[in-house]
Amino acid sequence: MERMDFASNFHRKGPWTETIPEILGILMNDGDDHIWSTCALAMLRHPARNRAVEFLIERVQRNESERAPLNYIQALGIAGDRRAVAVIRPYYDKYRNAMEAEAVTGVPDDIFRGPIPYFAFLSISGDLFKIEGPDEFEHAIREYFDHANEQVR
Repeated sequence: MERMDFASNFHRKGPWTETIPEILGILMNDGDDHIWSTCALAMLRHPARNRAVEFLIERVQRNESERAPLNYIQALGIAGDRRAVAVIRPYYDKYRNAMEAEAVTGVPDDIFRGPIPYFAFLSISGDLFKIEGPDEFEHAIREYFDHANEQVR
């Protein structure tokens, strides 16, 4: 529990000190998905940026959950490293296909926990937009600007 509390507050760390890279290294070597996903954005502050990006890519590759590892994907989107596209793209494709259910089932009453993954799809689209640029992903996001449901918009 103490480790989780530490990781939860780590991204709020004030001024960056010379011990922070060492702490990040310890977390990367001796953590778990709960710890790592909590401080995924802080990993980008590691001075060995390549190591941090490779670490985040590995976390996405090793995801065993049905749900997308959105914290890792968000950090990779911010990193803007094109190597991440290969591990993020399958989640985009999966959620893009799941979004098509709306045409058949309509807009669910509960858009946050319902069967259509609006949040995950739009988040991942935004992250790929940051890496790849506007073409496909901007269009995918813009489709929902005029959605009938305000929460989706």
